Amino acid sequence: MVGAAAYVYFMDPLGLFQPAPIAVVVPPPSLPEPLPEPEPPPVVTVPAPVPQLPVEPPVPAEPEPPPPPLPELQNVVSAFKITGARANSIGGTIMIGTTAYQAGEVADPVHSLTFVSFENGVMTFRDPRGSLYRRRF
Repeated sequence: MVGAAAYVYFMDPLGLFQPAPIAVVVPPPSLPEPLPEPEPPPVVTVPAPVPQLPVEPPVPAEPEPPPPPLPELQNVVSAFKITGARANSIGGTIMIGTTAYQAGEVADPVHSLTFVSFENGVMTFRDPRGSLYRRRF
């Protein structure tokens, strides 16, 4: 009998001796790994544009004033024998002795005095340094 019982137990033709189901622990479905957060793009700092100031034209430098007149040349201008003078649009004409001079001509070659103009009864002469000498007519 033991043999028949062993046969029935091991072979279990009627399905009476089913082993208890083994509890299989199935892990819960795992969530997908979170993706690593993407790195933010590098911050590129662009310098702020420099506001363009309106370019002002350069201020022309004032011309230097002529040097002061020399007393000895002022005496030469005072000693001229002015015999006539006429104002005109090109600076005027004067006569020293018997010679007429237009504006821009050298009136005294010894001292290099140039006749500049005759306006409102005043004659103007210039020396090589740029000093101006005036004489009333």
